Amino acid sequence: MCNLCLFNRSYLNEGKAAYAGRIKACLYSGLIFGGFHFINLFHQSFYITTLQVIQVTCLGLVLCALYLRSGSLILPIMLHAAIDFISFISSGPEVDAHLTLRGCLTGAVVYIVIAFLLLIGGRRRTAAEA
Repeated sequence: MCNLCLFNRSYLNEGKAAYAGRIKACLYSGLIFGGFHFINLFHQSFYITTLQVIQVTCLGLVLCALYLRSGSLILPIMLHAAIDFISFISSGPEVDAHLTLRGCLTGAVVYIVIAFLLLIGGRRRTAAEA
């Protein structure tokens, strides 16, 4: 929950400082989100876990950017659940057993581009905030 406090302080500023703050919040959030996935070392190889952490770190950027853009945790939670569900249905319990370096990097680049596109627009203001 401390991470959410970082978001609120960093993106409320105006101009370039707000954009830099949003990027910093997304980077920290992505690193924390990806780092938690090192727990998978208990049941899969270091190589597969590292690839997964790289990809999930970039997914964390998207989830954070989506939160900053929408102002709600509902959308990032739903996206995370959908991605996990689709991964489980398509691969079974061994979710990342077939993860390759090329697939990991492709996914990471796609996530980074999506996060960037979400961040350049900033946060949408509601009618109550206007």
